[in-house]
Amino acid sequence: MRLYQAILVLCSCSIQGGLYADGMPIENGRFAGGPTTVLTMTRDQTAALNAAGKGNQRILVLTEGQRRRLHGAAGVAPVSLLIYNTREGEND
Repeated sequence: MRLYQAILVLCSCSIQGGLYADGMPIENGRFAGGPTTVLTMTRDQTAALNAAGKGNQRILVLTEGQRRRLHGAAGVAPVSLLIYNTREGEND
């Protein structure tokens, strides 16, 4: 009976450890949970995101070149992306 209890406690401790890691895996300021595609924003895109201000929903409308690059890398190419700034605690 004691062996059964020890195994049960060990399993519950290992399962609970994963419950605390519910955020995105970020290392050195970049997503570390799989493959990524880096897009360079235009000046107009940067200005539009900065004008949205803090705490507002930010939408990045992609250029045709950015869409082609995403389609080549991931097989999908959305028209726009919803932006979360994890440094300000959004989507934390």
